[in-house]
Amino acid sequence: MTERGNAAEFSYAPGPLDARVLLIKSGIRVMPVDGIGYPPHESNGWRGLVPEARLEISRVNCSHLDLVAERFAEETARHIAEALAAMRAGAGARPAMTQVG
Repeated sequence: MTERGNAAEFSYAPGPLDARVLLIKSGIRVMPVDGIGYPPHESNGWRGLVPEARLEISRVNCSHLDLVAERFAEETARHIAEALAAMRAGAGARPAMTQVG
């Protein structure tokens, strides 16, 4: 099963997406042998798929696996709540990029 999952992941080629995207990035990188294993990228590949004005990037100063851990969950949730509030308010302009930590 793992082999099939890996094959599907590596063969997947996403297409353009015309939607607002909130990317919450972890501020602490782990080495590929210790963590997710993908090379660092400023937008994790989203910038080429989503119109510039519809991509918001926020950062939480923790590792990827800690984004929803108790210590950082409130901060992660705040980024999500702010993005949802802006969307509900009809904010069509590009959201400000924020850096936390």
